[in-house]
Amino acid sequence: MKKEVIASMDMSILPTIGLLLFLAVFIGVFLWSFRKGSKLTYEEAGLKALEDGEVVNSKGELQ
Repeated sequence: MKKEVIASMDMSILPTIGLLLFLAVFIGVFLWSFRKGSKLTYEEAGLKALEDGEVVNSKGELQ
C-alpha cells in the first residue's frame, strides 16, 4: 500500500521545495551575519587568530 501511494505521487514539486528551503536558509544566514552590532564581534574574531599577546587597535597600531 505504501509503495502504491508513493508511486502515484507527483514528485515534480520536490525540487521547488528544496530550492525555496535553501533560499530561505541562505537569506536568513545572510541577514543574521549583517545584523546591527555584529561588526565588533567579527572584528574581534578576525583579530583573535592573529593575536600573539600584543594589544592592537582596529587600525593595526600597537597600544
